[in-house]
Amino acid sequence: MWVGLIIGFIIGAAAEIWRISNPETLIRLAKWEDRLFVTCIALGFAIGTPVLFGLYAAGVGFHWGPKPFYVIGILIGGLFFGTELALSGYFPGSIWMALGEGRRDAVYAVFGAILGAATWTALYQTVCPYTSISIIL
Repeated sequence: MWVGLIIGFIIGAAAEIWRISNPETLIRLAKWEDRLFVTCIALGFAIGTPVLFGLYAAGVGFHWGPKPFYVIGILIGGLFFGTELALSGYFPGSIWMALGEGRRDAVYAVFGAILGAATWTALYQTVCPYTSISIIL
């Protein structure tokens, strides 16, 4: 957990410097008009890969191997994610950054995120049997 926290601080600091909490920046990223997103992902891989490999080499226990590919769960999650991005102009993590900066529109996005999480929690037992269709890649 500490590894994720440390890497999260590093990536969060870079995201704050690059102004990812600004909805206009996120819209440019979503339209692929800006290469900033690719840089952020590359930074995450550049930091995370050697750290995780080093921990694995040191004998820290991780579950390495193929993970199940939940087709319906990924489709539902992608639909929720894309709808949230289109309506609010924020990625889930950038909502909290914008809220910390004092952006008023982020308050509505936070309420929407909480409402979405509550809706998923209420529907989970109903939808769960359908999301467990998995394919091992």
